[in-house]
Amino acid sequence: MRIFKWLFIAIIMLAILGFALQNQDQTVSVRIIKWVSADLPLYFFLYIAFGVGLILGIIIPAINLLQMNNEVRQTRKDSKRIREELNRLRNADIEEEKNQVEALPEHIESQSPEKTE
Repeated sequence: MRIFKWLFIAIIMLAILGFALQNQDQTVSVRIIKWVSADLPLYFFLYIAFGVGLILGIIIPAINLLQMNNEVRQTRKDSKRIREELNRLRNADIEEEKNQVEALPEHIESQSPEKTE
C-alpha cells in the first residue's frame, strides 16, 4: 500500500512540474482590492493559492480540534463533579440511616425506664 501511495505522489508531482514547465511563458498580474502584483508566471500564483489552501486546511481543523478538546475536558470535569455529588448523596442517605439506627436504641432506652416506672 505504501508503494502505491508513493507512486501516486510521484505522478502528481510530475504532473505539477509538467504544468509549471508548460506555463512558464504565461504571466499574469493579480489585483486584490487596490493592490496589484507584478507580472509573474501563472504557476507561481497557483502554487501560492495551493499553499494558502494547505495552511488554512491545517489551521482550521486544528482550531476545531482544540475547541473540541476543551469541550471534552470541561465535560469530563463536569461529569466528575456530578459523579462525586451523586456518590456524596448516596452516602449521605446511608449515613443518615446509620445515624437514625444508632439513635434509635438510645431513644428506646430512654423510653424503657419510663414504661417500667
